[in-house]
Amino acid sequence: MSKITFVTAFLNIYETPFEKRDVEWRFTHFRKLAQLGIQLAVFCSPDCFAYMEEMIVEFPNVKIVKYVTLNEMWTYKTCESVQELLLPDVRNIEKDTREYIILQNSKTEFLKDAVEINPWNSTHFAWIDFNIFHVFKDTESYASEYIQHLSGQTFIDKCLVIPGCWGKKRVNHDNLSNHICWRWCGGFLLGDSESIRGFHRLYESYFRDFLEKTKRLVWEVNFWAFLEMESFLNATWYLGDHNLSILKIPFDIYCKKLTVDKSRRYHFPEKENYLPSSISWICHKNTNFLNIRYVNYWIYPKGGYLINHPERHIYTKNVCCTFDEETLETTDYNDMKDESVSLVNHGGNIHGIEDIRLYELRGELFFVGSNMNYSSGGRIRIIQGKYNVYEKTFDDCKIVESPNMISWCEKNWIPLIKEGCEYFIYKWWPLQIGVINEKKDDKTNCHQLDIVIQHDIITPIFENVRGSSPFIETDEGFIGVVHFSEETEPRHYYHMLVLLDKTTLKPLKYSNHFYFNNISIEFCIGFSIKCDDYYFWISNFDRDPELVITNQMNIPLQNDIVCE
Repeated sequence: MSKITFVTAFLNIYETPFEKRDVEWRFTHFRKLAQLGIQLAVFCSPDCFAYMEEMIVEFPNVKIVKYVTLNEMWTYKTCESVQELLLPDVRNIEKDTREYIILQNSKTEFLKDAVEINPWNSTHFAWIDFNIFHVFKDTESYASEYIQHLSGQTFIDKCLVIPGCWGKKRVNHDNLSNHICWRWCGGFLLGDSESIRGFHRLYESYFRDFLEKTKRLVWEVNFWAFLEMESFLNATWYLGDHNLSILKIPFDIYCKKLTVDKSRRYHFPEKENYLPSSISWICHKNTNFLNIRYVNYWIYPKGGYLINHPERHIYTKNVCCTFDEETLETTDYNDMKDESVSLVNHGGNIHGIEDIRLYELRGELFFVGSNMNYSSGGRIRIIQGKYNVYEKTFDDCKIVESPNMISWCEKNWIPLIKEGCEYFIYKWWPLQIGVINEKKDDKTNCHQLDIVIQHDIITPIFENVRGSSPFIETDEGFIGVVHFSEETEPRHYYHMLVLLDKTTLKPLKYSNHFYFNNISIEFCIGFSIKCDDYYFWISNFDRDPELVITNQMNIPLQNDIVCE
């Protein structure tokens, strides 16, 4: 099956254009949709035949499903069959005419017809308003990228997702008849073909009864709210408004579980009140080393923390071990010595070096991680130094201040070694890469990260990207793991691979996002490439560390990254 089909319609219903939004205005905005190259299935009134045929000739991605007038629609005929229908008392008199409100309620009918004809042979369909670009205003470029991003995704088999402005508790029967109800936005929705058919069947089953009982012809979003109140409509709601947020469907609607060829969960040595968590990997002098982070907390299913400390202080301990890539066994466990850091301990409620990433530079082994108790001011800062696997010590440690010196928490600085020089990916939106200034600040006693490379990414999915793993040099470029998350209970994490140019470090490609075991709290800060396989060291709910192995073919770097 091919990619998603976007369905839209323009029926010319106003004798006098509302707010001068005439046919030219509407087709000007539709052109912005058409030129994105997305698969469009369009319904149009016959009087606009010339406009639409011109579009079809210019844009082969636009297919006309049907030329139709409003009074030919099932929705229109249903409304006509009910006597004495009134319009809402509170409405825009010029805009919210009888014909306009009937047209809005025809969206599921248009979608159903598009599903049945299926001009692009798709499994999933999205309604998108004909002139939706007028709500994007100064963000048209971003919206264009986001729509194109959605057009290339593979969605879960069963879904019906609709954005909305209001929470469910705000809706009641009294405000459905005479006021617009923004439980749903109306300008965009997405679902699989059967869910779309089911949505329209709700109209066929309940719309006429609703009209008969209320004697009110209300907006489609009001009727959808009624269907939900009566437990007829079971759709995934997400927060959206009449702006860019209307497009931002939850990532789990189009996130694929990684195809795993081999996996292994490890039962590392027990430590009282501590659990093994994230793992970092490095091959140093032909030996594979792992740094295992142990934490003194447990995360509950909804994301809350049980902290094993009387004052709820968080402690991290780090353990070094060796790893045999043939047998996948781990041996030679040794605690890293916290006292070896040799920096002033300022105390606080978070102790130890968190989320260590290991990397090799000019034959020596280094680490970078996050820390509070060795940084002044009670803020989480980056600590960097040498990782001595033989003495089990952290040597030559330094606190590194970020370019954003007012931030409260610094995490996910990613080491990248290019031509023997040490760089750190600081952030992704825009992509900023820095080097550590070796001169110490006399006031803060810290070193500084200076940004030396910047690439302004405009591919929308990178807006919230963080971390995750050190990048590995390959023939194609530098490859590493990144992640982003959604604030749910518990938080949902998603992962991608990213390819950077070997010379300029410009971002080139990214994979579709995926999850390892569950859409929940999953971290991956350890990554390596062995022959044709990717190796991921992950933690599940910040515990239960696991090695996940998959063939490179299972995560194609198929998407281009667009930069300004």
